[in-house]
Amino acid sequence: MSMAKQLFGSIRRPNIWNKDNYPAFTRSSEEQYIQALLTNTMGNTFYADQHELLNDAAQLHHEMAESNPSFMAKAIVFARNEGFMRLQPLFGLAILSLYRPDLFVKIFLLVVRYPADLSDFLSIVKGLGRGQGGRAIKRQVNRFLFGVSEYWAIKYNGRGWGYSLGDAIATAHPKPADLKQQALFRYLRGEEANLELLPQVEASRSSGSNAASYHTKQGNSLFWLFDTEVMDAKPSRKDSILT
Repeated sequence: MSMAKQLFGSIRRPNIWNKDNYPAFTRSSEEQYIQALLTNTMGNTFYADQHELLNDAAQLHHEMAESNPSFMAKAIVFARNEGFMRLQPLFGLAILSLYRPDLFVKIFLLVVRYPADLSDFLSIVKGLGRGQGGRAIKRQVNRFLFGVSEYWAIKYNGRGWGYSLGDAIATAHPKPADLKQQALFRYLRGEEANLELLPQVEASRSSGSNAASYHTKQGNSLFWLFDTEVMDAKPSRKDSILT
């Protein structure tokens, strides 16, 4: 075979046109799906508006859920944890629950990692016309709620998050495992609760509304406390807040 034929005989040529009417190449479904998850584009862009991108994303999620749900589940987990994306993986998770509830259950807590994720996920489910999502979704919401800490209760239960933790509790009706969790759930619902069982919540309430924050180590995670007084607090009070 001549060098010219070897070099130029098998050149891949463009086979589609992109959104700006320039020649482009067809990608595999898996590659397109990974691209959508990792670019995470859902707002208006130069080439496409928000509505068009949302429809494109929905089509990709449905197609992948039908053709290769196992790959879809792995890709969603990768995009959320390695790609640090949120909205597209949460959108994909909601679609996956329709096709493969078993895979949905396996990856739920790997994708919905923080209360803000849960809020957005429930908003997506409602936006898809599925109301509260049914029993399968409520069971996974319960699993998440059983892991809610006092710190999360303080930080994420304010309004403006869409679904607050209190709203999620009202939706899923989790059964508390013990008296402390019962008190925490009641506090999140805005009901009378025994705050003696919730020392961090009680300390945050008694410290007033100071908004300054500082960070500290708890285990291997970095988290934030919104309290200026704790910087100069007595050891006993610091322990109650950081425990």
